[in-house]
Amino acid sequence: MYPLPPQLQLQAQAQAQAQAQYTVVHPQPHPQPQPQSQPQPQPQSQPQPQSQPQTQSQTQNNHQNPTIQPSKNANASANSNVNPTKTRPSASCIPCRNRKVKCNRQTPCSTCLSRSHPEQCTYTTTDTDRSAMKSAETIADLRRKIRALKMQISEDENDDNGEEEAGGGVDWRELEAMETVFGEMREGEEGVVEGIVGMVREGVGMGELAGYVMDLRKSQAVVEVV
Repeated sequence: MYPLPPQLQLQAQAQAQAQAQYTVVHPQPHPQPQPQSQPQPQPQSQPQPQSQPQTQSQTQNNHQNPTIQPSKNANASANSNVNPTKTRPSASCIPCRNRKVKCNRQTPCSTCLSRSHPEQCTYTTTDTDRSAMKSAETIADLRRKIRALKMQISEDENDDNGEEEAGGGVDWRELEAMETVFGEMREGEEGVVEGIVGMVREGVGMGELAGYVMDLRKSQAVVEVV
C-alpha cells in the first residue's frame, strides 16, 4: 500500500480532528429507560344518599320554579270570574223571607195581613219582576199538571183492567181546558197572561178559564176581520 501524498494526509487529519470536535460538542443522546406504569387504584364507590321524601323535593322545586306551581286558589278565582254565580231574586216580601214562611206575593200579602202588619209588607223587587215571576211559576205549575194527566192517560191505556174505554179515570175536559189555558199563557200578550195568572191564583177553575180564553180569541178574531 502506497503512502498518501502529504497534502492528502493533511486533509485526512483535518477531517478527523473536525469529526472529533463535533462529537465532543454534540454528544449522542443515550436512550433512557421508560418508567414502568404503576396500577392506578380504583376509587371505592360511595353509597348513594337516600332519596328525600316526595314532599320535600316538591317543595324544593316549587321554591326554585315558583311559576310552574299550579295554584288551585288561582284557578278557582279565575273560574269564579269567568262564570260568576247569579243570585236569584226573591219574589217574597221582606218579612216573609226573613221569617221563611210562604208568601202569596200580593201587596200586602196574606201573611202580613194575618199578622196585622200590612205596612211592613215591602219587596226588594219591582212589581214588573214579581209579575214575571208569578207568570213563570203559574205556567210551570200548569205544565206539571198537564204532564201528570198525560202520564195517567198513558198508564190507563197500557193497563188491561177489563174496562171498555181506556182512560176512563181521566177528566178529558179538564185536560183540554188546561192545554187551552197553557197555550194562551205561553203565546198570549203580557196583559192577558197577567189576567189569567191572577184568576188562577184566585182559584178560578180551568173550565171557566178555558171559556174566558176562547171568548177572548173570538173577540180578537172579530177585530182582525173588521
